[in-house]
Amino acid sequence: MFRVPLLFPMAAVVHQLDTAATRTLDVPGPPSDGYNDLLDEPYPYNSGAGFTDTRQEKAAVRVPCQLEIMTFEELNQVDTGDAAMSEIILIFHRRDLETLGLIDSTTRLQKLKAGDRISALEKKGFPGTFVHPIPHDLYIFKIEPGSPGMGPDGYDLAICYLSTRPSLPQ
Repeated sequence: MFRVPLLFPMAAVVHQLDTAATRTLDVPGPPSDGYNDLLDEPYPYNSGAGFTDTRQEKAAVRVPCQLEIMTFEELNQVDTGDAAMSEIILIFHRRDLETLGLIDSTTRLQKLKAGDRISALEKKGFPGTFVHPIPHDLYIFKIEPGSPGMGPDGYDLAICYLSTRPSLPQ
């Protein structure tokens, strides 16, 4: 079976939102926990020194990826509502996601979700060596399948659109 490869891979430093840990936070005052079930996002709260985010994350994982840059015209065509899109698109390979435990072995669904944070793009195999500057954290906005018909799951690639602010989990 033919597998689609990544071209010029680098590593995205991904921080998955940990909703269970966020829910267990006891924030001062109302609400009583750190996660807003109605909006499906962490609560910000006033810590006295300004607003603090209750966002709790799992340990960072370096995921091999391919970097694509969207043009202004392509960004203009993306139907995103009021999302502040980034020109950066990351392409992940399902084989890498599976190796890193980011695909559920039972359902075959990926565990990366909207709202997960990307903090850096590094040279693959060289943590701390940045290959593309990210002026601020980016967040996964949407993930779509790519390379239809390839690989054992029907597609080998996951196309990851990024935003400058967190979005609701899918």
